Amino acid sequence: MLIALVAALGASAQDHVVANGAGVEIYRGQTSGYELAVRVQPGQPVVGAVHITVTPLDASTSVAVERARITIVALDPEGVPTYQARAVNSPSSPQYYDANITFESPGAWTLSVDVSSDALGDVTFTVPLQIGDAADASSGGLVVWIAVVAAFSGGVTYLWYSSRRLRRSG
Repeated sequence: MLIALVAALGASAQDHVVANGAGVEIYRGQTSGYELAVRVQPGQPVVGAVHITVTPLDASTSVAVERARITIVALDPEGVPTYQARAVNSPSSPQYYDANITFESPGAWTLSVDVSSDALGDVTFTVPLQIGDAADASSGGLVVWIAVVAAFSGGVTYLWYSSRRLRRSG
């Protein structure tokens, strides 16, 4: 039972990383016939790996754009292009295009999202993204550590108390 409690506390203290549309929407905009939604995981991005999901839609019909080509360029706080990733989809979820980018410093980053399709042409969206310091990350590790120490202390106390009871009765 205690192990289940520790696992539940650890799981609740962390963001779940699941692709295909999950995450926190940080941007939604329209231009040149496209509507674009951008989601990130974790919900409050920090230095390290960030999962980005892009959903391109036809702005006039709100239907997902099929066979789009999406490239994401991360510009650091000074505006220098630092990372580039191709967002790809899967046959099971063709409307969601996923990419992972590793950010090595906190600050106000910008994502340049280039979307291209045969039906709607080429367009670039500019998406602001605040990257926090890794020290600001969730305290999930602390919660798990406290639970483990409490479980260990409780077990030792129980054994000590049980052995004293046995010595008194025996």
